[in-house]
Amino acid sequence: MENTSIRSIKPLPTLKTRAQYLGLRQAPRYSCEDFVLQGNLITQKSSVPSKIPAPSVGYTITKKIGNSVERNRIRRRLRQAIAEAVKNIVKTSEGETSHGGFAGEMVVVARRSAIDQDYQDLVSKFTKGIDRLVAKGNKAS
Repeated sequence: MENTSIRSIKPLPTLKTRAQYLGLRQAPRYSCEDFVLQGNLITQKSSVPSKIPAPSVGYTITKKIGNSVERNRIRRRLRQAIAEAVKNIVKTSEGETSHGGFAGEMVVVARRSAIDQDYQDLVSKFTKGIDRLVAKGNKAS
């Protein structure tokens, strides 16, 4: 019997420089009690969904949230939850011709309650947040 764990999902590329984070300060936001999702996401129309680059994600978890063990646990949970949400969105949109996927950059600002939140709730909140950011990004362009 195979054990399918959440570790089988490949994490998304991360933002590396301070300039990338600062460039997203004025970007649209989605807030909930566990995190703030901020970014510029736009839909990419491509006949081949695998050719669309995965969105880059930056994670901000401050020392106010807790000690290093707690911050790292939150970071791991958020990293896996957002990767699963993106995978679910791309999987559901492959059948549609109007929405081939999305690309862009996002920043996740964690809140303390993310450590105790149910994993599937986090995934559904990320899915909702990503959909809202894509809608706002398409409206702006």
